[in-house]
Amino acid sequence: TWQVSHLGFWQEYTLAITDLYQPTYFVYQLKGDIFRSFRHEYHFSCRNGVTTISNVLRFIPRRGLVGVLVNFFFLRTYLIRFVKRQNLLIKKKAESLKEKN
Repeated sequence: TWQVSHLGFWQEYTLAITDLYQPTYFVYQLKGDIFRSFRHEYHFSCRNGVTTISNVLRFIPRRGLVGVLVNFFFLRTYLIRFVKRQNLLIKKKAESLKEKN
């Protein structure tokens, strides 16, 4: 369980890595606050020395009017930007490890 600030609000989540097939695939799932369910899949492939990350993101917002409104106005766009930032961090880390080897 961990706390994080998203959209200016502190939220608490439980995170579990539910599938892992190194080095090509992993999945983490979240439960808590604004999500009834949240599943994020990372798929990695390498061709001609170039690594590509693709993501599958599935989520169901919290029930009720607040969940519907947050999802409609903010959540989808916010999560796309969040995933892009995560991917850049993963890419930088992977490239720094590659340079060390």
